[in-house]
Amino acid sequence: PGTYSYTATKAGFVTVNGSVTVVDQNASDFAVMVPALYDIFIWTVDQNMLAMGDVTVELDGEVIVTTGGPMGGEAIFMNKAPGTYSYTATKAGFVTVNGSVTVVDQNASDFAVMVPALYDIFIWTVDQNMLAMGDVTVELDGEVIVTTGGPMGGEAIFMNKAPGTYSYTATKAGYVTVNGSVTVVDQNASDFAVMIPAVHDISFWCSENGIPGGLQGVDVTIDGVTITSDSDGLALFVDYPAGTYSYTATKPAYFDQTGTVTIVDGDISENVVMSLVAYDISFWCSEVDVTGGLEGVAVSIDGVTIITDADGLALFADYQPGVYNYTAEKAGYFTRTGTVSISDADVNEYVVMSPEVYDMFFWCSEEGGTGGLEGVDVTIDGVTVTSDSDGLAHFIGYAPGTYTYSASKPGYIDQTGSVVIYNNLVQEYIVMVSDSYDMFFWCTEAGNPMGLQGVEVTVDGVTVLSDFDGLALFEDYPVGDYDYTANKNGYTIQTGSVSIVDSNVEEFIILDKTYTVNFMVDDGMDPIEGAEVSFNGMMKATNVNGSAIFEGVESGTYDYEISMDEYFVVAGSLEVTDQDITEQVTLILNEVDETTFSSVSIFPNPTNGLLNIDAPQGSQVQIINQMGEVMYNGSLENDQNRFDFSSKPMGLYHIILRSNNKIESFKLLIVR
Repeated sequence: PGTYSYTATKAGFVTVNGSVTVVDQNASDFAVMVPALYDIFIWTVDQNMLAMGDVTVELDGEVIVTTGGPMGGEAIFMNKAPGTYSYTATKAGFVTVNGSVTVVDQNASDFAVMVPALYDIFIWTVDQNMLAMGDVTVELDGEVIVTTGGPMGGEAIFMNKAPGTYSYTATKAGYVTVNGSVTVVDQNASDFAVMIPAVHDISFWCSENGIPGGLQGVDVTIDGVTITSDSDGLALFVDYPAGTYSYTATKPAYFDQTGTVTIVDGDISENVVMSLVAYDISFWCSEVDVTGGLEGVAVSIDGVTIITDADGLALFADYQPGVYNYTAEKAGYFTRTGTVSISDADVNEYVVMSPEVYDMFFWCSEEGGTGGLEGVDVTIDGVTVTSDSDGLAHFIGYAPGTYTYSASKPGYIDQTGSVVIYNNLVQEYIVMVSDSYDMFFWCTEAGNPMGLQGVEVTVDGVTVLSDFDGLALFEDYPVGDYDYTANKNGYTIQTGSVSIVDSNVEEFIILDKTYTVNFMVDDGMDPIEGAEVSFNGMMKATNVNGSAIFEGVESGTYDYEISMDEYFVVAGSLEVTDQDITEQVTLILNEVDETTFSSVSIFPNPTNGLLNIDAPQGSQVQIINQMGEVMYNGSLENDQNRFDFSSKPMGLYHIILRSNNKIESFKLLIVR
């Protein structure tokens, strides 16, 4: 037992000094070994060992960029444990430094010496077509190189240049000096010095001989390039290299001028003096198809008129080059016009005068049609011309005067007329009128303005159905009278006639709608078969259902009569307006077995309107007037029923009682 001091040491670690006390058992302690840490200094310098800034230093994953200035160039990596550390130092334009430093038991340092990276600069001297050009003097960074010629020439190489920007000049006699620059970064660099010939201007000052001032409009040509002189007489050619150039100067009405100019090392001026030229114009006039000249023709140019002589000549002297319009006139002949052009010689113009005749154009068409009508025979003075596909009949070469014509074509009415020729051609428009026409039948329903479709219109055995608009069209009918019929189910048949005279015909047909009248005949209980129904001039018998149907009945009021053996005849009237009608008629037996019922009492009879009927309960009762109209139809609710006919007119009525198979008829008289 007692207190003991101890030390713990290890290379690269801080020494631990401690103590431990033993009392009455084993004792222990922890010696915590802490690494000894140091700083690493990397100094970035140039080849002269001067501090260099802006160098990127990377060590143990840490990156530091050094600063510049006399006290700069230092990268400090702190708190590094003993050991060996690799580092890199980089800067654009310099060789990368790879180094290492070892930390033992104190701070450590190293120098990263930055050496510039050196490259080559290539200056290529070429012409405007980018072809190599030799004999060019190139100066860069105080060094002068003259390029060589040939396909592989034109190269000036400046070697071992550190990164940076370098200015250069490229010069050659007769060419524009090139001033350029090239920048070296981290590899060889190059540039093209394009050598452009030194050029100059040529000024041609044009004037007219003996007249001060410039002459405008002179065409000056060099090497195929033409420039026209302006109002000052100047034709300016720009950017021409040194050399000798041939030129020509031309202007209508002036003699051509030629010459040469030479460019040495500056702009040049050339004076060009133009001299006027003049020529004669000879007009030789003659008559068409006649030999020899035509005297007395008045030829005019620019307000000047000369009359041809016996040889047909009109001479215009001393005219400058140019284009001239002329007219040639003589009574009885067509006026001739034209142009003549003077360039560099006298001009002969031959004018042939034609006697004054004209053409006549007849344009034929069909009435109401578009476009020309082919095949029309147009006749003038015994000459016939047939119109072509455009409708044109062309008569050629007619003297002034009045001409009568006729125009004919099968199927059309002949046309006649006259035209007058004065001093120009004639155009006449002939409209041919067809000698067949159309008939338009417009069908409608009475009271309805819209067209009625499906009407059968018949003319001369030909039937046409009317369309949606109610039109039945009959085409190409000659002049005459035509009967027609118009028929459609459910409508009355219409007939009539139309007359074609000299135009199309329109006929308006109004059809009246017809209706169906159905007579339903019974005996008050059951239908009666075989009853004869007389209606609208017709007689029909009722069928097993007691029905007699009359179709095609027009609107109106009609009488009818219905008869059947053993029944009273019923007569009446009905009105047909705008719909089908069903007429219900009950026939009354004219003989009934009076013993059918054992006891029936009807009182009072005659009566003023109040009536009592005493009959078995449930009996069917019908009370009918003389017209066969049923006034009452029902059953007795008890043995005695009371009826009020006070509102019925006076007269004779029939009472029919039915019960099971029993039937009995009574007469009732209403009086007041």
